[in-house]
Amino acid sequence: MLCWVAGFIGVFSHENGILLLPLLIGYLGVVRGWQFTRRDWLMIVPNTAIVALYIVLWLTFSPNDEARTLTQDFPAAFAVMIQGLIYPFASLARPFIHADADPWLIIVSAGALISCFLLWWWHKKGARFAWFGVGWYVLAILPAVIFLPAGYVLGQTRLALFASAGGAMFWGVTLAAMCRSRWLIFPAMVLMFGAVLISLNFLGMRRGDFLRLAAYNHDLVQQFIHDDVLHTGAVILNAPAYIAPLDQNRRFLIGTEGVLWTDPSLDYSQQVWMNTPLEIRDVVAVTHLATLNATHYRFNPHGQVMDGQPLIDLLKSGRQVYRTQFEGDAFYLVKVAGENTVPAVPLADFGEMQLLDGHAVFHDGRLIVSLTWQVQQPMPVKTFLHVHCDDVLIAQSDGYAWGDVYPFHLWQPGEVQTDIRTVFIDSPPDCLKVYVGLYAELADAPRLPAFDPQGIRYVDDRVLLLVEAK
Repeated sequence: MLCWVAGFIGVFSHENGILLLPLLIGYLGVVRGWQFTRRDWLMIVPNTAIVALYIVLWLTFSPNDEARTLTQDFPAAFAVMIQGLIYPFASLARPFIHADADPWLIIVSAGALISCFLLWWWHKKGARFAWFGVGWYVLAILPAVIFLPAGYVLGQTRLALFASAGGAMFWGVTLAAMCRSRWLIFPAMVLMFGAVLISLNFLGMRRGDFLRLAAYNHDLVQQFIHDDVLHTGAVILNAPAYIAPLDQNRRFLIGTEGVLWTDPSLDYSQQVWMNTPLEIRDVVAVTHLATLNATHYRFNPHGQVMDGQPLIDLLKSGRQVYRTQFEGDAFYLVKVAGENTVPAVPLADFGEMQLLDGHAVFHDGRLIVSLTWQVQQPMPVKTFLHVHCDDVLIAQSDGYAWGDVYPFHLWQPGEVQTDIRTVFIDSPPDCLKVYVGLYAELADAPRLPAFDPQGIRYVDDRVLLLVEAK
């Protein structure tokens, strides 16, 4: 009776629950040598009826009127999942295949490799346990590769968790048998330690990806609290949905290996609410392809693609504006627009444009420069920002306002906006000097003449900003 109740709960708890029946039969067959007792049949027959009932209900009733269809790309989905059974060997083949391997090549190679081990096991004691492990693995992945789209299976390694028990059984008994032979114990040890090293390397890479996303999320919480986004709302340019390694850094022959932080079906306000203690309901994430310059990994942003006037209108909606800034193999959330400060006298006059105010603050390795501009006549120019340490150029930040998305030639006459730029600096703040200016978008990029409030031209047409350390 206990077995029947457990079978009912197991089968109806998940779609994979129907696999308990063939696994139960396989286990009893391995243990009993396929000579079932009356007690065995008392377990098998009722559980068969339970599985049959579940299948009938599954085929008859569909939540949300979803169609019960088979995948249209079985080879690709099966190839993704079968790699888990031969992962160390697949990882070793990756350097020779720089993109997705052919699904049939993976399937045939996996079948050939496993067959070699099983043939070696043919006359060995305990071979049936190895066969059972392979059978367990294949059965456990079948629901995913038959009913789910290949694109969904591609990055969902969690679907192989149930199957991994079968893989562990196969490799465990196989390597144990090899270790009993004085001729095979050394190859077995190489396989075991090699698998451990390869797996630790993979986990280390995914750990690094996860920590990048975690640091980004932590920084987001701190900035949103500091900037009172709860009441103002926010727009984020290129907020991360997930990141995945470049093809040459992948370990599987097919698949994304992505680390997921957000669900693309939800808006970003819900993501922030789920991952932070903040009750924020007005966070909009958009994708801006022109400033998506990640080079160390495949960075997949959250939100729809926007550019031009629709994006500018969104940025002017009153929400605070942030963007994802890439620095080496890391990425950070930085604020790019601030409140306008209009002093009585401009800091610098560039003719048709004035730098009304500017200040630089250094804190925790970040140099944050705020520049308030007024445009009298829109013109095709760009800002240059040079950072010197002991009169040596160590960093710069050139481009348009607001994270390089709002060109000056699109501003309205008389418009005033504050542009915030963040530069990551390793040097001590006491040696830093920040110079700001404008240059025309011409082939030789000439600088615009810059004059101070007394009408005296700045040396090299650049304005010096004092750096405040915090």
